[in-house]
Amino acid sequence: MNNTDIKNRVDELCKIIQSSKLELDELRRKCPHSEHHIGNYSYRIGQIDLMRICNYCYAPLGKPTKGEIDEFVKSGAHKFS
Repeated sequence: MNNTDIKNRVDELCKIIQSSKLELDELRRKCPHSEHHIGNYSYRIGQIDLMRICNYCYAPLGKPTKGEIDEFVKSGAHKFS
């Protein structure tokens, strides 16, 4: 595989990724977010926050309440196995 082949394939993959991101955004806009769970969510490398996460489209839905956090900790779901 030469440099031109590599560049062409990378360009193709970048287009697929961009198209997939647009489709994901569209699906998340249409999702009713009718059920959620509390889980870890990372906006950027090195930052992880507890967040409400949609069970269907996995979109972050906002910070959980203190009660939700307490229940999450009590359930043990935050522990690694």
